[in-house]
Amino acid sequence: SQGWTDTGPTPEPTVTPDPMMHPRAELESA
Repeated sequence: SQGWTDTGPTPEPTVTPDPMMHPRAELESA
């Protein structure tokens, strides 16, 4: 979970669609 384009075969978009797919992550980060 470092970069969505860095991994390649593992599409883990945790940069932009993070607050959209994981709204709880924003609350935990706050």
